[in-house]
Amino acid sequence: MRDLKGELKEIKDTHDSESPVNAFRDHFRQTLVELNVDAPEGVEKWTLAKRPSDSGSRHARAIIAYYAALWRTIAPTGGLPGPLVIDSPNQGAQDKKRLLSLLTIIASNAPKGAQVILAHEENPDVFKADRIYELSDDKRLLSAADFERLSPQMFFYVEQVRNALAGIRTVADDEEVDVAEGEPD
Repeated sequence: MRDLKGELKEIKDTHDSESPVNAFRDHFRQTLVELNVDAPEGVEKWTLAKRPSDSGSRHARAIIAYYAALWRTIAPTGGLPGPLVIDSPNQGAQDKKRLLSLLTIIASNAPKGAQVILAHEENPDVFKADRIYELSDDKRLLSAADFERLSPQMFFYVEQVRNALAGIRTVADDEEVDVAEGEPD
């Protein structure tokens, strides 16, 4: 226990926890300006775990600014998880006049090489994304037949991630996964 406490003290003494938080706050303020949102009260002391809680069209843009600030802060370290998924950046079409601006800012400010998935109700004609998948079936990305066909592969990958997080190794690095079967070769 003494060794562990010593290691924790050394980490605490040498770790700079303020720089990332200050970078996040700077990015947050900058993105709020880009999205034309008044800064929430207390933005100069904003914590990483606190999402904006205003209502209306400001709310949607402030939340996008919050997440953009997070990815702008994390991206330079190479630790950005992927893909970035943004659900309903226009929150029920409440800010239709700013949708194009919002989508453009998201697309242009996403970290280089990041996969960004935007799920929204409408697509302005002038906004061109790399790929657009329109959902034809009410509230479904996959048909039942597609899900049946793809689920073994998806669940195999989910299991691999769970095992990796738990420190359990089940597939050797040199083994390849047969995508059609969802099992190691």
